[in-house]
Amino acid sequence: MRTVSLLLLLAISAPSLSSQQKVQRGFPLNRDGSIRIQVPAGRLVVRGWDRDSVSVTGSVPAGGGSFYGGGRGEAAKLGVETDPGGAGPGASLEVQVPHGARLWIKTATPGVELSQVDGEVDVLSVNGAIRMDGNPRVASLESIDGPIDVTAISPILRLRSSDGRVTVRTRGGDLTVVTVGGAVDVAVEMLDRARLESVAGSVAFVGGLGRGAALEAETHGGDIGLRITGEVNADFHLAAPSGTIINQFGPGIRQAKATTVEFAVGLPGASVSARTFKGTIRVGR
Repeated sequence: MRTVSLLLLLAISAPSLSSQQKVQRGFPLNRDGSIRIQVPAGRLVVRGWDRDSVSVTGSVPAGGGSFYGGGRGEAAKLGVETDPGGAGPGASLEVQVPHGARLWIKTATPGVELSQVDGEVDVLSVNGAIRMDGNPRVASLESIDGPIDVTAISPILRLRSSDGRVTVRTRGGDLTVVTVGGAVDVAVEMLDRARLESVAGSVAFVGGLGRGAALEAETHGGDIGLRITGEVNADFHLAAPSGTIINQFGPGIRQAKATTVEFAVGLPGASVSARTFKGTIRVGR
């Protein structure tokens, strides 16, 4: 009887002991292959590596759904399928992909960290923070409520957030940042083209202007600060209908209220446009 009771106890206890799903999977993927990753909740880390394969490690806790994944050659997919009707605890996954893989990532609440990625990157998160460090050919990152932090060398960056702060450190290229309430903070070595836009957040830019560069900054209620480094050859168009303009470049109008200011510095070359309805525009070195 004692043996039977012990067996029954082990049988009852077994599910709880094995309820957390350990993940350790791998499958082949071409260096320029496409991979789709979908993780509703938890933590997701994606790193590029110099192999023609995908490696996934981590865990899915009890009630957090079940892991799925697989692929071969040109395409692969992986993620966590949650239990019907419930948002369980979040998974924790670390994924290694070929450097040049094309990434499509969708999450709800987990933060997403990407590094050493060189291919095309497309990330959509509802509430999670997005952090990327790499050299993607093209990157499109969007978080509805979470912040976005990018340190990258990329020809094309497209970043969007509703209330999250967007911070960018890049060498140059074509940059678009759009927020509703989140602040925009951009530092560029030598800009080619940028459109920085927020409804209520502030916009800050620091960097050099390449020959023929175009910088546009716009916000309805926030302030705009533009600090141009290096040699400046640009035409400036600044508008603050119900705000203030502070111009720290050379002679001429230094400060004006509720007006539009246009001026040139150096030779014709780049163009700088800034507009705020009721904030302050400050431009200088």
